[in-house]
Amino acid sequence: MEKKGQQQTQEKIDTTAQIAKLAKGIADEAQNMDASQNVLKAIASQNGLIVSMLAQQRTDSLLARQDNAYSNLMLTQVAEHLDSQRQKENSEEDGRLSLVHEVVLNARLDPTSAD
Repeated sequence: MEKKGQQQTQEKIDTTAQIAKLAKGIADEAQNMDASQNVLKAIASQNGLIVSMLAQQRTDSLLARQDNAYSNLMLTQVAEHLDSQRQKENSEEDGRLSLVHEVVLNARLDPTSAD
């Protein structure tokens, strides 16, 4: 799972670098263009690439936030379970202490006791 995540991250980095390189290439080509229509087409193409890159980054950010939210939810559930388990253990301990007190009191109140 970890290697798959690393591979996906590397693919995203490579894709982003490739898009940036394409955008720079278009900008370089536009520098040599004379017709304003061709320059505008180059700018539009460049803008499309940049929007694509930004959309991917936004998607990645939202996925990371979702993963974080799920992790927090699981941690909360684990904490609640541990708290519930601790409360159960405390109740069991209170029950044992109550039983011990009852046995001790009954032993002292028994008239046949040697005390």
